[in-house]
Amino acid sequence: MSFKQKDSTVDLNYNADTGYYTVSRQTKNIADSDANTEYNKKFVEQSGVVNPNVFKLHVYTDKTSVEFEFENSGRTYSLLKYSTEENLLFNIETDSENDLFYSMSNIDNK
Repeated sequence: MSFKQKDSTVDLNYNADTGYYTVSRQTKNIADSDANTEYNKKFVEQSGVVNPNVFKLHVYTDKTSVEFEFENSGRTYSLLKYSTEENLLFNIETDSENDLFYSMSNIDNK
């Protein structure tokens, strides 16, 4: 799953066999700790969901953050998006033989 903006990207890769996921984040808006002009960071974490028959992941995003909630695991992962861009493009895909279904909702804070 990828969230792309003009000046930043957040990628989530989930392995259903191990329950581990990798989150990669990059932006051109800040320097990394080595003073490189492009910030890149990768995290590997355990979701608490291993080899499920049905895997449900809830994703919440706005202009500045992304949160992944792994249903029935009690675990979430939140991060800032270092972007000044308001438009957000995202891509959801699978590289295995499993079925992939998703739905989208707009939560309005009125």
